[in-house]
Amino acid sequence: MLELRNITKSYTIEGKTIPVLREVDLELAAGAQMSLIGRSGAGKSTLLSIIATIEQPDGGVLRIDGKDTTAMPDAALSRFRNTMIGTVFQFHHLLPEFTALENVAMPLLIGRRHQEAFGEARALLERVGLKDRAGHKPAEMSGGEQQRVSIARALVGRPRILLLDEPTGNLDEETGLAILDLVFSLAQEHGLTTIFVTHNKQFARRMATGYELKDGRLWPL
Repeated sequence: MLELRNITKSYTIEGKTIPVLREVDLELAAGAQMSLIGRSGAGKSTLLSIIATIEQPDGGVLRIDGKDTTAMPDAALSRFRNTMIGTVFQFHHLLPEFTALENVAMPLLIGRRHQEAFGEARALLERVGLKDRAGHKPAEMSGGEQQRVSIARALVGRPRILLLDEPTGNLDEETGLAILDLVFSLAQEHGLTTIFVTHNKQFARRMATGYELKDGRLWPL
């Protein structure tokens, strides 16, 4: 499902080139679950952004479901991303002026799938335990509820890959564990290839496969 070959990425800051990823290789089968840890600044979010096709690598190849995403034109890549990849960030990035239902439906509305948008959104809000909060705006919900809305939004397009970038980072441990249990349950239900970035080694060990990103390379845990 997911294949990275010789992925490299550097940034130039004040005229100095700083390598972040050095020839990263990774293969994950459909339905595989992987955790990724590493110190702050190690490049975890950069790697996840490249896998999400939000950011392009300097070199190497990223294949998703056998397709070379690094060779896709921008418009085709956007459509591919919208159907194949769901992403949950540490900060939920919900649109404050819209209700939970509207936020979850947004990816389908953007993808011009209007007929199914609100039905799918309602079903997912019920699945994440927020059936009665569909009409509430983000400011009217707790942090844990907002993150569950963002999980529902990530899944509404029925992606094949789920990427989680510190989704419990702003939550207390009890709420964080509840969110993780929900995510893992949903990932198994939908057979999603899942990558979970975290600073919490206890959380990381719950995944079947684990890597540490260090010195720009992946090292098995």
